[in-house]
Amino acid sequence: MKLKFTSRIRKGNNRGTGFIALSRDKIDLFNLGDWVRVVMLKNKFFTKIISYAHRLGVYVSKYIVRENDLMNKETEIQIEKVDGFHAKIYPDGRIYIP
Repeated sequence: MKLKFTSRIRKGNNRGTGFIALSRDKIDLFNLGDWVRVVMLKNKFFTKIISYAHRLGVYVSKYIVRENDLMNKETEIQIEKVDGFHAKIYPDGRIYIP
């Protein structure tokens, strides 16, 4: 299932991490701790659904927020529930685990 919506990226902590809250009408599609794939602008990443400030949503890394100047701005987001965790394997065999 894919969920596509527009949301404002809010402050997630004091270090620059962002937070995207799920819309209240679609919150029943996800559970706390579910793995999801997030696509926004040209960035794709895997993360877990978390609870922050009494809302379900996902963290957005400080690097993505700063590079695209997203803090307190609206952007189109696509979230898709995935089974488990997926990591990229580089040609030399390294695996990056966020």
